[in-house]
Amino acid sequence: MATNFVKNGTTTEFVASTAVTSGAVVVIGSIFGLSLDDVASGETGVAQIVGVWEVPKVTGTAITKGASLDYDVSTKKFAVLATPAAGDLVGCAVCDVGAASADTTVTVIINMSGAKVA
Repeated sequence: MATNFVKNGTTTEFVASTAVTSGAVVVIGSIFGLSLDDVASGETGVAQIVGVWEVPKVTGTAITKGASLDYDVSTKKFAVLATPAAGDLVGCAVCDVGAASADTTVTVIINMSGAKVA
């Protein structure tokens, strides 16, 4: 194995700024992950940063398979945002299974491309 290999890169550590529940989205710079455990405020946790996950979705708009998705930090939900607000993650996930307008969740492939922080 190469001597400069560090790790597989499927997880990363984060310090919780508030209490985090297992499966909750945590924003880490211009990427996000899903916490693998409950983490108390100020403690270090581990977030999964790759894979396919079912996550909360903004209702009122259908999302098609392959659509680039944004994470709205104020609602803590995924959507295709017409006008992202400061701090939102733009282009951070791709829809894996289409979702109807009334659906409250969407299945996404996380961190598929270079997200930007609005």
